[in-house]
Amino acid sequence: MNEQDRKKFSQIEAILQSHGERLARIEEQNKNQYKMLKDIYKNLFGNGGEGLIQITEKHKTYFKIMGAILSILAGTITGIIVKIIF
Repeated sequence: MNEQDRKKFSQIEAILQSHGERLARIEEQNKNQYKMLKDIYKNLFGNGGEGLIQITEKHKTYFKIMGAILSILAGTITGIIVKIIF
């Protein structure tokens, strides 16, 4: 190997090393983002009905019943107040 080949080889080696460090940082960031996305998915969808979306879907009926009860109660109170005033 002559002097010119050694220079080219050292230049290529330096480029590979600098890119290797960047690739390692990018890979580390990707792993961290994957873990974060996995945690978000687990919090939203859970493991078999423990997530936020499943709980909300499961309790939609309860929310509808509570809304109906509050509407009936408000209507009754309004009716009583109207009867008392007039």
